Amino acid sequence: MKLKSLSFATAATLALVGATNAQTVIDITGSTAGRSAVDAKIKALLAPGYTFQYYGKDSTANKHDACIFHGTYDGQPVIIRTFWSGSAAGIRDVATAPQLNNSYILTSVVGSTSGTYGGTVAANPSAFAPASTETVSEIGFSDVFQSSTEYTSPGLVKDDKVAIIPFKFFANKGSTGITSMTPLGFRNLYGSLGETPLSMFTGDVADAGTMVYATGRNKESGTRITTLAETGSGVFASLNQWGYTTISSGKMNGVSFFANDGGYSSGSDVAKMMAATSPDSQPGIYVGYVGASDWSTAAAGVELKWNGVTYSVAALQNGSYTFWGYLHQSRMNLTGTTLAFYEDLRDEITTAPGSGLEAISLMNVERTADGAPVSPK
Repeated sequence: MKLKSLSFATAATLALVGATNAQTVIDITGSTAGRSAVDAKIKALLAPGYTFQYYGKDSTANKHDACIFHGTYDGQPVIIRTFWSGSAAGIRDVATAPQLNNSYILTSVVGSTSGTYGGTVAANPSAFAPASTETVSEIGFSDVFQSSTEYTSPGLVKDDKVAIIPFKFFANKGSTGITSMTPLGFRNLYGSLGETPLSMFTGDVADAGTMVYATGRNKESGTRITTLAETGSGVFASLNQWGYTTISSGKMNGVSFFANDGGYSSGSDVAKMMAATSPDSQPGIYVGYVGASDWSTAAAGVELKWNGVTYSVAALQNGSYTFWGYLHQSRMNLTGTTLAFYEDLRDEITTAPGSGLEAISLMNVERTADGAPVSPK
């Protein structure tokens, strides 16, 4: 009897292990500008009852540094892990398929339920999954073409344009005197020093004593690449940018110069800087560029025109506002559940992108490359 009971127990254990191993693990990397839309569509594709947790300093809905979902898609158990590494990194991860050590959250989800957050996992490297065959990015998102990055080979197996990402320049809260950014103004500001007198924007010698400071993203960022292309700077141009140490009572503190052509890994940091007043230690005007998913935070600052044009959906769709790029969704060679999920995720975003993105189908204009001329369809 004991032997028979043991046999049944062993069979049950093996069945459980088999069921666990049967889960499809889908890892997604790429653009922070597209993460809000992607996270929302993942939730829409999973059957009710999924669980999830996030990691990262920004705990607002669908704006995590990384997230893990356990649930059911199309009747199949799945684990979906996102890690928003930047557009160029997303292209690299899909094109060259490196092992993504210390990038993904562990496969367990503790205490979270569908529709609510389980809270952050431990904020240290031991909270991440080690390198394994499961930590290869099957799906990537980018707001730039592969040709705009240093990862041009091998070519992507599949690259779908799924939405339009509009961008804006902002000046930080309380700023006065600067109302518009132009290609020349950008190159002057973000060039050799990362700072320039306000008089370079206004033409008024009385403004020479007020300094304008640049802030922005790091070299893995598609937002940065799009900005460099749109301003005619060249997608690999070096930038000089400033950042903050803390924000206290709505004011920046401890601003310092990013070393080695550096910048922020997330648009949310730039947006928070735009929503704060200038530091006492270095007063002046701070200018940054962000994608649509971060506009709600940056809106506490001062929205700037681009090349004299105020952003509107109509201006975007009809071609007078040109500071935008395509959200690209790319993949490895995929089959089965993962391929089906890729296609459904693509179709969900393309049909109704949301999160500040605009549908390609509603655009009356198009472009063939990042920063290329906008022309009628």
